[in-house]
Amino acid sequence: DLGQPRTFGRVELAIYDDRGGVQAPEAYRVEVWQEGKWVGVQDEVHRPEKPAGSQWNQATFKSVTSSKVRVVFRHKLPAKSGVTEVMLWEE
Repeated sequence: DLGQPRTFGRVELAIYDDRGGVQAPEAYRVEVWQEGKWVGVQDEVHRPEKPAGSQWNQATFKSVTSSKVRVVFRHKLPAKSGVTEVMLWEE
């Protein structure tokens, strides 16, 4: 919850990986709160393409204005996914 609407087009994630029970996810997607529901951002591109632990992962997409953002993970089972930091950028 950002507290008020903000415009952004890039999310950076510091994905945590302890090489055990917490590992980089198989995949992730960025969603924003629009008109009372969660929707995926448009034209999402990930760098690196496959999520990587212990480094920054970046998702760029068509700029959006929203007061809430979330990142949805598909875990690399049986491990869980973890993030130590999330940053939002206008561009």
